[in-house]
Amino acid sequence: MTIQYKEYELLKKALRRDYWDEIEICYFLLGCVRLSERGLGDELYNLISGEEIKKDSLRRNRYNKLDADFHDLLKTWRQADHDYRYRKKNSWLWDKYYCLHWGQANSSSDEFQECFKWGLGKGLINQEDLDNILDAESIEKDSVGKVPLKNKERENRLRLIGVMLDILTDEATKKKFTSESQLKEYIRENYAGEGLSQRLLADVFKDAKSLVDKKK
Repeated sequence: MTIQYKEYELLKKALRRDYWDEIEICYFLLGCVRLSERGLGDELYNLISGEEIKKDSLRRNRYNKLDADFHDLLKTWRQADHDYRYRKKNSWLWDKYYCLHWGQANSSSDEFQECFKWGLGKGLINQEDLDNILDAESIEKDSVGKVPLKNKERENRLRLIGVMLDILTDEATKKKFTSESQLKEYIRENYAGEGLSQRLLADVFKDAKSLVDKKK
């Protein structure tokens, strides 16, 4: 039975997810989504209109063109040199913003551009989070294989250090926090600048805690 979705309903659902798999990524770049239990069924929907794209005699050419474009994109994705820091640990899911960043370089479809523009306008795509995704193809590794920080990312890290220093040396605030969520919320409300969004703070705090080794 065909389900009729409202305009932008499926797009909103997709953009509210933090991670996508390679199937979702490649269909999203064509302005479509497959809906089934395993994501590989015959139900192909337009993300903007919510209408099903049927494989019938009237629309077979459109369906076949989308199918061919999808497999071409999937091949390009699988052969690309990806930055695996943006893949969710122990899974095949990828950070949504990394996918969008990759899509901007690999898809020119009008449908993708419209989806992207709508997501920005509705606040479902955060431009700062997108800007902070490193382009894996432009990163130069040093002689021991380490990935150096870009200037922008370095500035963001220094800004956060400055914020933490300000908080820790202010008698009115340094003993105020009982949880990480309180600290992040305080930073969001009281400090301005790139690299201080809730999403980025969560990622940086997570990475930072993994490096902490307390003295006994």
